[in-house]
Amino acid sequence: MNCMYKEIHQLYLLYVQPRGRKNELGVKKNGWQIIVQQNRRETGWASKLDPDGLTIFKDYVNENNYKCLIFDSNGIKYGVTDSAGLLNLETPLLVNDNGTMTILTSDIYGYSDDGKTAFQFFSGKTVNSGSMIVNVKSDFYDSANFHKSVTMSGLPWNSSASAAVVFASDMKTLNAAAASSIRYKSIGNGKNIKEDELEDLYRIKVIWAKYKDGYLSEQDERYGKEMPMFIAEDIDRRFPLAVDHNEKGKAENWNYRIIIPCMFAMLKNDHEKILALQADNQELHSKLDALSTEVQELKELINNISRKE
Repeated sequence: MNCMYKEIHQLYLLYVQPRGRKNELGVKKNGWQIIVQQNRRETGWASKLDPDGLTIFKDYVNENNYKCLIFDSNGIKYGVTDSAGLLNLETPLLVNDNGTMTILTSDIYGYSDDGKTAFQFFSGKTVNSGSMIVNVKSDFYDSANFHKSVTMSGLPWNSSASAAVVFASDMKTLNAAAASSIRYKSIGNGKNIKEDELEDLYRIKVIWAKYKDGYLSEQDERYGKEMPMFIAEDIDRRFPLAVDHNEKGKAENWNYRIIIPCMFAMLKNDHEKILALQADNQELHSKLDALSTEVQELKELINNISRKE
């Protein structure tokens, strides 16, 4: 059943689909119909359904400026259209059908209360690829999961070194510190480090020095103070395996996971030498005691001979 009526200067068409038949609006043979719905205020359109998809008009400005959401085969767009639903301006954000977001036409900025840029999404990049800059302090009240290495720059330097996470040689990329369990190691023949393999380490200098101004965080308790230090370049000349190098191959830092085992081996070698010297010294003391006893016996013998004469 079809009918047409007029109400308050508006013309309406009522269409009732016969039961059991398929309604084929918007197919080529029917001329690609478009269905539009007016908003309740009767100031403009609320929605439009056409062969390309569904447009929801959010805010009516005038007949050529509707803020809208467009759902089509490319995803979800946010833009401004005319009364026919044709885009006049496409604002940057596109929600793709795979759940990612793409920034289309320009960068997206967020501003803090003082008017400074708080964050920025770069155009032409997907948000989940990491194309974002945050310029203000951000708080995470739940755990943040990173499934790849995190690259950081501009962090304050601190002289405290013990941590469960470490920076790679570029001093930006954060890595988990390697564990020490035998489960993760190939021992090989298990031979001990030889003393002659450590000889050059005895030549490493320990000096009093301080970091240059502006390098350490001013909140560091050792800021501006001299402290005992190694120099990475000095260790690099003596034992390069124990030095981490930057991307240009220059010595950056000494590796405590190598230096400390070497130092322990050096202490063990010296300890073994001390034990050997103590044993030799004990043997010498025993011999001296024996000689002292013999000398005393000779003295007594001589005195006895002298008294008889």
